[in-house]
Amino acid sequence: MCEKAIMELVGGPGAMPAWFQAWNANEFQPLKDAVDAIRIDLATFRAQFANGRCATGHQAPFEVVLFVSGDDPTGAPHNLTAIQNATDITLLSPAELTSYLMGYGLSAQGNPVVRTRRLARHIGYFGLLRI
Repeated sequence: MCEKAIMELVGGPGAMPAWFQAWNANEFQPLKDAVDAIRIDLATFRAQFANGRCATGHQAPFEVVLFVSGDDPTGAPHNLTAIQNATDITLLSPAELTSYLMGYGLSAQGNPVVRTRRLARHIGYFGLLRI
């Protein structure tokens, strides 16, 4: 009898009590979002650093740098061409270049050379580009 009354108060079996729903929304979810943002930032910095050590990427391919959202640009729903070396950066179509820049939260303005260099720097490549 007592168990039935408690289940009715909390909304039935498997339902979260109202106080837990409020705590989850007001306390836990913002903390989880902040930790997820830090995780994305760390993964980005790690990939950028690794790419900076790969020279042109022809001997050891570049690592994928996640978008600001945490999405892999080469996976769904973006499905962009993978950037594995310096040559790949220069062979991107204008639409792919724009998609990469926007996904990284970078300006898509400027001429193709400026835009390509901006992308290269962001992913960690600081060498010469043959554009």
